Amino acid sequence: MTVVHKADDAWLRWCSLKFHVDNKKVDLGFRFRKQSWGNGFAFEAASACINYGFIELSLPSIIGRSAKANQRSIKLLMRLGMKFNRIYYEK
Repeated sequence: MTVVHKADDAWLRWCSLKFHVDNKKVDLGFRFRKQSWGNGFAFEAASACINYGFIELSLPSIIGRSAKANQRSIKLLMRLGMKFNRIYYEK
């Protein structure tokens, strides 16, 4: 889903759910322009995606992943109610 600022239609980037065929998991993903960080846009968009996934799509679970160094994204995932499960290592 493209995310735009309501006040001026500025493009903030995107937020969506993605189904991974390999592990049958649905992943919450988001990317926002640095200028928009800290304004609640990611939380609002991610909350809408999670609600859509659980309510409209009846998903049993949604995962969120982040690089260990990306503490802002980890904090956002936790604020959204997600719980830490494990560390994944990139190849």
